[in-house]
Amino acid sequence: YAAYRDGVQIIGDVITNWHAGIAVSGVGTSAQFAQATGKNYTTDIVSYSSFVNGNTFLGYYQPASVSYYHPYRDAVVETAEIVANLHIPYVAVTCITYDYIPMTQTHYNPSDIQAIRCDGFVEYCFEYEGIRLAGPNNYWDITLRDTSAQDVHYGVAAITPKKQAEDYMVLVNLN
Repeated sequence: YAAYRDGVQIIGDVITNWHAGIAVSGVGTSAQFAQATGKNYTTDIVSYSSFVNGNTFLGYYQPASVSYYHPYRDAVVETAEIVANLHIPYVAVTCITYDYIPMTQTHYNPSDIQAIRCDGFVEYCFEYEGIRLAGPNNYWDITLRDTSAQDVHYGVAAITPKKQAEDYMVLVNLN
């Protein structure tokens, strides 16, 4: 499942947002999360206390686009662990940036990611496994090697962790 917390300061105390990650093991205070931590950090797997970082845990979410069952969850967790262990740098301006890939390659693999933001991390992990998270009908797949698909995910306002959770996901009770 995706997990969210509050407390991200964008412009001083004026604009706040959420932070996103993927729960890769456990629930509650024993959980571990794969995430793009933030400025001056790389992707990693962290403890519950590191994920929450003194803020309020907002819950676990699943995509609203599909019936999210066990094999999907396992595949998303596997992708999240791979991306986290690549220690990819953070980027603030857009969800994700990629290295150049050959024209014959239709999708970006985890090793093609050059930099990633927390909401891009979550979206990439789901969409790499074919689970639609966000975006217009023909251009929802953030892993697709297509200029239009990348353009709809570009920029700070294209999507945010809060918008991702509230508009494209469903809160689930794991207690």
